[in-house]
Amino acid sequence: MSKGKNNSREQFVTPDLSFTPKGLYIGGKWLESVKGKRFESINPANMEILGDVPLADEHDVNRAVLAAKEAFIYWKRMRSRKEQVIWMPWLINYKKIEMNWV
Repeated sequence: MSKGKNNSREQFVTPDLSFTPKGLYIGGKWLESVKGKRFESINPANMEILGDVPLADEHDVNRAVLAAKEAFIYWKRMRSRKEQVIWMPWLINYKKIEMNWV
């Protein structure tokens, strides 16, 4: 058995909730859904409420697609070195979160 993180069931039943979404992340901003509807996200392992998040519908998806298309115009002209500078902090944080689940 390897030393390191506890591989017990508990780590999977109780997620790290230090980051909770503030809304729908669209165009670099946290936004509410167009209709303002929300729902509770529930952990099926213990029925604990994980958070209250916006309920997206087709209007929100259309906003996200439009924002992605606008961003793509900028990103396709960017040199790879600039992309690395922008993405590296995000990637490091993502890997830290991913390693919490190992």
